Amino acid sequence: MEKILIHFISALILCSCNQQQDGQNSNIDLTGKINFPEEGLVLLEEYGNQEIAVIDTIEVTANGDFTHSIALEEPGFYRLNLYNKQMVNLILFQKDLQIEVDGNAADGKVVVTGSQDMEYLTEINRLVQDFQKNVGGLNQQYVEANSKGDQAEMERIRAQFQEVNEQHKELLKQKVGAMGNSLAVLQVVGNFSAEEDFEFLDQLGVLFASNPPDSKHTPNFLTYIESVRQQARNNENLQIGKVAPEITLPNPSGDVVPLSSLRGKVVLIDFWAQWCRPCRLENPNIVEAYSKFKDKGFEVYGVSLDRSRDKWLQGIEEDGLPWTHVSDLKYWQSEAAKTYNINAIPASFLLDREGKIIAKDLRGPALQIKLKEVLG
Repeated sequence: MEKILIHFISALILCSCNQQQDGQNSNIDLTGKINFPEEGLVLLEEYGNQEIAVIDTIEVTANGDFTHSIALEEPGFYRLNLYNKQMVNLILFQKDLQIEVDGNAADGKVVVTGSQDMEYLTEINRLVQDFQKNVGGLNQQYVEANSKGDQAEMERIRAQFQEVNEQHKELLKQKVGAMGNSLAVLQVVGNFSAEEDFEFLDQLGVLFASNPPDSKHTPNFLTYIESVRQQARNNENLQIGKVAPEITLPNPSGDVVPLSSLRGKVVLIDFWAQWCRPCRLENPNIVEAYSKFKDKGFEVYGVSLDRSRDKWLQGIEEDGLPWTHVSDLKYWQSEAAKTYNINAIPASFLLDREGKIIAKDLRGPALQIKLKEVLG
């Protein structure tokens, strides 16, 4: 689904609860029932920092019953791998677990009881699965609308995705608020953006730093949080209300056109490229907005991340982009892209007449709505 970027972290960011007593092993019994047993291995696997390692095999009776004991020095994330057909994530330490699974399908039945951490993890997994189901439906709708070139329908779906995504994050935050520093909390991290949800992630970092779980994974999580904080510091000059950093790049004729030379106008800084399909799909929306508001003081400052001057000019001509264009033709190494921390395009910043940032990444009708608000 173009331009609606949905990223799920495939490996969990790991941490642990602080119930461990130094120098003691935690002996855990896993007992359960596989409703559809078959020939093949049932594996107990551990999530490491960068990998998933097999640590044991589990014997299953002909009728699907199993009992397995494991001694752990610290809590962590594990999973049952049932014949490579169904994966069941577990948090293990000190508490015995009772498990019932189908075993024959990725979305088969799973019931795990025995610990508070697993109750939390089950609640989080349910929310994530509901969200993924909703997003899957929106993705399919978007693909169909895109194949028909139905821009209005595509914008409707984008807006609906944003609404669904925000609702999903709010539900996760509510669940996390009651979990303390349970290991289950770290399951939600991949659902949040370092830029958009900095405050929430920062609070998690404070929680785990002030009450650090005794686990080999804790330093890795805290290192991740520190990288989020560093990114926030880098983005400080790009916050709403800040004067946009200067850009001094040449136009297609080779003349340097500073961003500040457009002061007095409402300016859209548009990061794009000829090779970027989502950018090209968005260009007609910007053209329409430009034609409606240029006489009221609206200007577009297009910053291309192309590498070839010919391709850059080709994109401008094909899409009919009659505004100010600049580029150093350095692709992702563009000085402007570095200054504005651009790691995906299209990306945009709307500036008021004084050069202050008043909005970011406005798409389709959202741009015209904001321009109408600002320019009348």
